[in-house]
Amino acid sequence: RSSKQVGDGVRLVGETGAALETIAQNVVALEQLITEISGSANRQARSLAEVNAAAGQMNQAVQQNAAMVEQTAAATVSLKEETAKLAAQAAGFRTAQDAPPTAIRRSAARPHAVPVPA
Repeated sequence: RSSKQVGDGVRLVGETGAALETIAQNVVALEQLITEISGSANRQARSLAEVNAAAGQMNQAVQQNAAMVEQTAAATVSLKEETAKLAAQAAGFRTAQDAPPTAIRRSAARPHAVPVPA
């Protein structure tokens, strides 16, 4: 009986050793998987940071473009108003060809001041 118990004990120790070896191998494989997952998560985090930075730059560009559009619209309105004022002022000017003939004769008939000798 004791030799059978010793034999059973040796067999159980062998099985336990094999089970522990399998567990150790699985722990190593699990560690490798965790390392791969961690590396992948880090790469994804860096990629997301780059996407976030690009989105921030795009947002800034959109805001700058919106400001330029507002400035351009204001400048266009101002230019339109100034053009209307200039057109109104230019409409009041007359050239010699536009003036009535009597106005030309009157200015030509006007006597000029001549110095009188003392």
